[in-house]
Amino acid sequence: MAKYSLAALLWSWVVVSPAVGQPSIAQTLSEDPADEYLQEVREPPNPNALGLIELLDRSSNSVPKILEAREKVNSQRAKALAAEGAFDRQLSSLSRSRAAGFYGLTFIDNKLATPLRNIGGEVYGGWRISDGDFPVYEDEYVTLGFGELNFGASIALLRDRQIDSRRMTLRDRAIEIEMAELDYVLASIEVQHDAMIAYWNWVAAGQQLIIFKDLQDLATNRTGALSTRIQEGDLADIELVENQQRVFSRRNLVIKAEQALKNAALALSFYFRDETGEPIVPGRELLPSGFPAPETESRNLTSDIGVALDRQVELALIDRRLELASNRRALGRNELLPQVDLEMKVARDFGGGSVTRDETDLFVGFEVSVPLERRKAKGEIAAAEADIRALEQRRKNISDQLIARIGQLANTIEAAQTSARLAAGELRLAERLEAAERLRFREGASSFFLLNQREDARAEARLKQVNALALYQRAVTDYLAITADTAALRVRL
Repeated sequence: MAKYSLAALLWSWVVVSPAVGQPSIAQTLSEDPADEYLQEVREPPNPNALGLIELLDRSSNSVPKILEAREKVNSQRAKALAAEGAFDRQLSSLSRSRAAGFYGLTFIDNKLATPLRNIGGEVYGGWRISDGDFPVYEDEYVTLGFGELNFGASIALLRDRQIDSRRMTLRDRAIEIEMAELDYVLASIEVQHDAMIAYWNWVAAGQQLIIFKDLQDLATNRTGALSTRIQEGDLADIELVENQQRVFSRRNLVIKAEQALKNAALALSFYFRDETGEPIVPGRELLPSGFPAPETESRNLTSDIGVALDRQVELALIDRRLELASNRRALGRNELLPQVDLEMKVARDFGGGSVTRDETDLFVGFEVSVPLERRKAKGEIAAAEADIRALEQRRKNISDQLIARIGQLANTIEAAQTSARLAAGELRLAERLEAAERLRFREGASSFFLLNQREDARAEARLKQVNALALYQRAVTDYLAITADTAALRVRL
C-alpha cells in the first residue's frame, strides 16, 4: 500500500474537504477553535452529576478539620466567660467569737463587693454587728445594737487605673476569640480549596478514562471489519495482528485510567460526606460531563491585591498577635507606676448603745506603694516591644509574598486560558485530520499505521485539552484561596 507524506495528506484533505462538507484548512485556521471546544467537554450534561457547590456545602458541614476549628471557637468563648469571673460580685461573711479569756465577744461582718471594669478598684456595701465586752484595743469592732451599715469604694489613681491583669485577661480573651474565628476561616479556606482541587482532579481523571476507552473501542470495533477485509484478500494478515496489539496497548491505558479515577474518587470522598459525616466514594455516574468553559476576561490585579490584603486571614492573625503584644507592653508600663489608691467609706450605726456611735462616719484615705528596681516590668516591656517588631516584619514578609503569589497565579490563569484555547484548536485540527485519514483508509489510499497515528494524535490533543482545563481550574482555585474569597469557596462564616 502506498505511503503518503504529511504534506500530501494535508493536500488531499484540502481537495476532499468540499466533497465531504468540511471547511478548508485556511478557514479552519482563521476561525477561533475555542468556540466549539471550550464548552462542557464533549459529553452531554449529566443531570445526576455531583456539582461543585453541593460538594463544598457538604465539606463545610462535615470535614473534621472544620468541625475541630468550630469547637476551638467555642472553647475560646468559654475561656472568655471564665475571665469574666474576675469581675463577679463577691459576697463574704466573717464571724468571730472569743472562746476563752477575760472578754467575751461575738463579731459578724458581711460584705458584698463589686469590682470596677472601667477603672481599677471596687465598690462595696456591708453590714456588721457585735455583741459582748471588747477591750479598748478592739474598739473598732463595737457597733450599736442593730449593727452598722456601711458603703465604700477603693479606686486606683495611677497603677491599675487604665489596665491591670484582670482587664488585660479580658482583652486577651476577646482577641483570642477573634483569632479562633480567623483560624476557623483559615481552616475552612484550606479544606474548601483542597476539596475543589480533589474535585477537578476527579473530573480530569474521568475525562481521561473516556478518552482512553474511546481509543480502545475504536481498536476493538475495528477487529471484525479487518477480519472481513483479510478474508476478502484486501488486507494482509499483519494488519489484524497490529490491531490486536493496539487493543492490548489501549486496554492497558484504560486500566491505568480506571485506577487513577478510583484513586481520585477516594481522595474526593474525604470531602464528599453524608449527613452523619461519613465519607462517600463517588461513582462514575456522578461524574460531570466535563469542565466548564474558562473565563475570558482578565483579572484586575490591583483591585484583587487590595481586597486580598484587606481580608487575608494570616495578616489578620498577625494583627491580633500585635494587639496581644501591645497589651503585654501596656501592662508592663502599668507596673512601672506607683500604686496610689483612694479609699472612701461611709458608715452608720443603728440601735441602742454609746452616743459616740450615733453619728454618720465618713472615712477618706490613701494607700501608696512605690516600686523601686522595677526589673520585672522593664523586662516585660522590652520583650513585648521585641515581639511587636518581629511581628511587623513577619506581616511585611507575608504581605510581600501574597502580592507576588497573586501575580504569579494571575499569570498562570492567563497562560492556562491560552493553553486551553490552543488545545481546543489542536483538537479540532486533529479530528479533521483523523476524519480525512479514515476516509482515505476506506478508499484504500492510506495505511492502518497512519490511521492509528491519527487516532493517537486526536487522543493526545483531547488529553492536552483536559489537562489545560484542569490546570486552569486548579489555578483559579488557588487564586480564590490566596485572595480569601470566602463566598466563592462557600465558607460558612
